[in-house]
Amino acid sequence: MTDQPSVRSRVTGGTLLLLLLVFAMTLLGVNAMHSLDGAVQAELATLRERGVLAQAITREVVGAIRIGDRLERGADPRDAAALDSAFVALGAATTTYAQSLDLTGEERVSLDRVARLGTTLRLRSDSLATEPRGPIADSLLAEVRTLVGIEEGAAAQRAVALSQESAKRRTMVWYLFAAALVIGIGSAVLTVRSVVLPLRRLVQATERVGAGDLRTIDLGPMPRELGQLAGAIRRMSEGLSGVVGSVADVSTALTTNAAQLSTRSVQLSDSAGQVSAAIANVSASAERQAESMRDADELLGDLRSAAARSAAASQRVVAVADGIRRTAATHQGHLGAASATLLELHEVVERTTHSVSQLDGAAAAVSEFVELTGELAGQTELLALNAAIEAARAGAAGEGFAV
Repeated sequence: MTDQPSVRSRVTGGTLLLLLLVFAMTLLGVNAMHSLDGAVQAELATLRERGVLAQAITREVVGAIRIGDRLERGADPRDAAALDSAFVALGAATTTYAQSLDLTGEERVSLDRVARLGTTLRLRSDSLATEPRGPIADSLLAEVRTLVGIEEGAAAQRAVALSQESAKRRTMVWYLFAAALVIGIGSAVLTVRSVVLPLRRLVQATERVGAGDLRTIDLGPMPRELGQLAGAIRRMSEGLSGVVGSVADVSTALTTNAAQLSTRSVQLSDSAGQVSAAIANVSASAERQAESMRDADELLGDLRSAAARSAAASQRVVAVADGIRRTAATHQGHLGAASATLLELHEVVERTTHSVSQLDGAAAAVSEFVELTGELAGQTELLALNAAIEAARAGAAGEGFAV
């Protein structure tokens, strides 16, 4: 994304351009006014000078004609001097008119004709002249009127030229004003477009981000300020995309861990069932062991009783044997009593044999109890090992199952 000139530079440039155009328009207008004023003043001065000279020529021509008319009616030295003065003044006026003004060709021709007719009229006004002076005087007056008309036409042309120059200056000023207006409107339109269109793209981008579309967006060229805002939006979108990716990864990891935990929970449940069954078996075995212990206690009691009886019988046998031996030694005659004693001894021996058989049964029961106790201890150790393995698999959640 390339940055366009900033909005501030656009507004500043457009404003400076407008100010320059306004300054140029003002300068041109003031210059035009000064030039037009100078031209008008010059034309007015020329017109005044021409008017004065034309009036002088007309006055001198009319005066010379009148003096000549008086001289025709009667000679008067003063009229002759006045006539000479009038012709001298006419010549001076025509000379000044020809030298001091910017005359057109038509004006110069008319002025030359006035000068020639004045000279001719002066010659015919001499007392010695025989040619009539009336036609010359009429021609001179007509030529003076023609000169005045030419002067008025020239003045009108100069007025038209001044008007055209003024119109040209006004047109130039209006052109500058129109150019300033067009440039101002164009600058405003370009500035608005350079701001509004990027703003629309920024709004669309933010709406897409708000809708969850975090793909990279090319917003195109835009002013520097809006480019900074677009960069911030792009960085925000990238950050949100990273956060969403992290959340998705964490969610996936949590799902996997939850599945593993569920599997381990099932395994722990199965293990708990096995442990419960084992505990039930252990409890049953413990009950059987208790019963066996009670039976063993009873057997041991019987064994002790039998042993006591056997000891008593043995003592009695020893006593009887001693008695028999003493009796045999002393009373061999008492064989019958000895036989009875032997019978009693036989009976005691049978009882002793029976007690010994009972002792053998008790010893077998004790041996069976010892074997059962060994099997129970082996099962208990196996269950403890299984519980420790399952607790190690479950981690922190299976610490309570360790034995």
